[in-house]
Order: sequence, then structure tokens, then C-alpha cells
Amino acid sequence: MKLRILSLGVVATHQWITLLPNLDDPRSISDFDAFVYDPVALQGLQISGTTYLRRQKELDDLIKKKGGVIVCMLRPSQQIAVAGLGGGPMRNSDLNPSHKYLRRILRQPR
Repeated sequence: MKLRILSLGVVATHQWITLLPNLDDPRSISDFDAFVYDPVALQGLQISGTTYLRRQKELDDLIKKKGGVIVCMLRPSQQIAVAGLGGGPMRNSDLNPSHKYLRRILRQPR
């Protein structure tokens, strides 16, 4: 089986890797087996509320439904602007709802 990896902000060349040029691209993260991203790629972006919520759901589906993998390059937290959701800027860690899911799984008794 050929794994499919979607990459945002991480320059890598391989037949399994597809580059995601920006978050407005129509490709769905959950159509892939893994998502690799560098938060620096989000710096200075204006993300619409619709795009933000869509990408959040795709990340959630990748982890919970597909059993996929998300790889995030570790960077100092930064703010990103999300239009249409009300409130102030979001942190880049807010884009990934799976961190709450992973914390819950890791805390479950074995």
C-alpha cells in the first residue's frame, strides 16, 4: 500500500508527498494518511472562519476515523488571524484539535 502524505510548509520531495500550497487549497487533509506541517507556514496568514473550521474537522477525521498521523515541527507558539470566528487571534496550536484527543487517550488507564 502506498502511503500518501500531505505537507504544508515542509519542503520535502518524495513520490508519496504532496505539497499543500496554502490552507485555502481544495485538497482535504483527511484524504491522506499523514499530515506534516511547519507552523511558520501559518505566520502572517489571514484564515477565514470557514477554512479554519474545515481544516480542524479534517485533522480530527485524520486522527479519529482514519488512524492517521499528524507531524508538527516544534516552534514557539505564535498568533494567527482567523476572520469570522469572533474574539481575538488564535494560537497556532488551536488549529489542531487532535492534541486534546491525544491527551485524553494518553490519560486513559491501560
